[in-house]
Amino acid sequence: MGANFSVSGNANYTMLSGFTPYGITAYPPPGENAIAVPVGDTFAILGTEMRPQSITHGEIMLRSSGNGYIKIGADGTVTINGATISPGGRVTSR
Repeated sequence: MGANFSVSGNANYTMLSGFTPYGITAYPPPGENAIAVPVGDTFAILGTEMRPQSITHGEIMLRSSGNGYIKIGADGTVTINGATISPGGRVTSR
């Protein structure tokens, strides 16, 4: 893995593995709350704490630490940094 994750608790662990859905790669910024589980003699990061977002059930949001985002709405719309694409392909800005 290309990033150096570390976990602090009763002990310090570095160079951890991270697990994400297939096709998604993300390195959490330092200081994020994460879930780590033991794997052999080290730990693996399963994910970071979700922050409240402006999404509802059935929606997905990808957000970077620089606040760029992609939101897939339950109604089929896709919003990228404020520009929305309707299910029919119409593009509107904020």
